[in-house]
Amino acid sequence: MGITGENNHPGAGVVHFKIVGKNQRGEPVFEGERKVMIKKKRSRR
Repeated sequence: MGITGENNHPGAGVVHFKIVGKNQRGEPVFEGERKVMIKKKRSRR
């Protein structure tokens, strides 16, 4: 859903996920959202 920089942690960013679980018929049975802080990769420059 989105990615943002984290001012307090310059080596990390926040990733916003939306999760949808479906049953065998393809009907949604669960929906949720989660934000996770992930360490950024170094650039290869």
